[in-house]
Amino acid sequence: PGAFQQLILSLYNQSLDIASDFFNNSSDNSIVDLYCGTGTSMFRWSRNGSNVMGVEVGAESIECAKLNVPTATIYRGACRQRVPQIKQWVQEQRDGGKTILLYVNPPRTGIEEEVLNWVVNEGKPDKIAYLSCSAGTLSKNLNVLTNKCYRVVRLIPFDFFPQTIHVECLALLEKVEK
Repeated sequence: PGAFQQLILSLYNQSLDIASDFFNNSSDNSIVDLYCGTGTSMFRWSRNGSNVMGVEVGAESIECAKLNVPTATIYRGACRQRVPQIKQWVQEQRDGGKTILLYVNPPRTGIEEEVLNWVVNEGKPDKIAYLSCSAGTLSKNLNVLTNKCYRVVRLIPFDFFPQTIHVECLALLEKVEK
């Protein structure tokens, strides 16, 4: 009961299909999945052979994620609190020759400042798929990302909550040299 899941599964799956295609999801990739919820997205990445690591704050969501993706590394807590574990996992994956990708689906407040700082200054994943439920925080976060080392490849709106003012947006970004 305490775990959140998108209500219109077909639209959510469409957004995951687009992200997976953008990632060229394969066993050559390792994907950090922040705000991973019940593990639906992690299941998608692992099904295609990627190593996955997720972070989620909700205990019930974590229990579901562990059932959905038993091979994933999953940490409970705010993503900003788990930056040390994320750093270590990413370094181990890079040492193993993996391409690092990032999928984020944060709450309305957006990506936490500490996490954004890690992404642009240290983590520097090759690609980012960012599913946002707030145009305002998406804009602020994209400003940080594009002023550092990313460019927006595509923005795709999704009406996950029909007959409301809420529109989700999938932003696809790739790393560029600056």
